[in-house]
Amino acid sequence: MKNISFFLILSAIFLFSCEDSLQKEREQVFKEVMAIHDEMMMMGKIRGAQSKLKKMMESDSTNVEKYQTAYDQLQIADDAMMDWMRQFKNPAQNTDAKEAIEYLKDQKVKVQKMKEVMVENMDKARQVIDF
Repeated sequence: MKNISFFLILSAIFLFSCEDSLQKEREQVFKEVMAIHDEMMMMGKIRGAQSKLKKMMESDSTNVEKYQTAYDQLQIADDAMMDWMRQFKNPAQNTDAKEAIEYLKDQKVKVQKMKEVMVENMDKARQVIDF
């Protein structure tokens, strides 16, 4: 009887420690996803630069195409962020930890791709306008 009780106690400790480990991993992956999101959350800067570009297009007809290209690149960056944010759903607390981790790891890949698109397009636009 003592052996069975000891085994049950050890099993419970093991299960709780595994669950705690999964919860910590879930929180860590979520933090990583949000860190990339927060780093790239530049909608105000992007839209401010687009506003300046519109004014530049109106006042300098010789460079309209260059300004329009920069505007479009900023729009691609903005759209990348908005598209990612629309599809992201933080898993509910009662979601199985392994499922939540899998989803968040997939989201980490997606948010990294979003960052790449944003950085590439903002860098191109910065050749025309500083923001």
